[in-house]
Amino acid sequence: MRPAYHSIMVHLATGPLVLAFLAATFRFWFRPRKGAVLKLWNACDDIVLYAAIFGLLTMIASFATGILLRPLEAFLNSPISKNKILIASMSIVFWSTWLVMRFRAGPGLWEMRSFIGHYAYLAIFAGTMFLMAGNSIGGDLAGSPSGYEYFAMSIGLRTRHALYFPSWLNTALWISGVLAVVFALQWRVRKRSESV
Repeated sequence: MRPAYHSIMVHLATGPLVLAFLAATFRFWFRPRKGAVLKLWNACDDIVLYAAIFGLLTMIASFATGILLRPLEAFLNSPISKNKILIASMSIVFWSTWLVMRFRAGPGLWEMRSFIGHYAYLAIFAGTMFLMAGNSIGGDLAGSPSGYEYFAMSIGLRTRHALYFPSWLNTALWISGVLAVVFALQWRVRKRSESV
């Protein structure tokens, strides 16, 4: 597989996930009273939802194309590659969890004061993990490190060293993310059938 396919998929995922991250942060930190900013604040829920869905789907596709780039032995013998797989997997699990929470609570989620902080910080953490996998480690592997690499190093993250989980834990994270999405979709279908 050509590296260009992976690069295109990563860029397709980056835009929507950064948009979802920014919209969730805006929705969490600001509460306008009136005007055009209030309309934007109200629209942020839909922006976050649809951007996160599209971003998650393209992130899964970019993960698959990234795995197909090199032989498995090359990934298993490189700490940087293992770090990228770990952080990309964690990002997929976090965004999946984030979407499950949104589907379960509905648009009223933003009004649940005890819950909204966890929801917003999960989006912030998921966005950071995706930027770490795509921009910091991916740039290193492609031979063109980004400025994000220096930011990660300034806060103490060393992506070039062993940061990875064992394979069984990585597999467990993937399975739990997929199950979370499946349960959320089943719950959503059941909720709609009950309301009809």
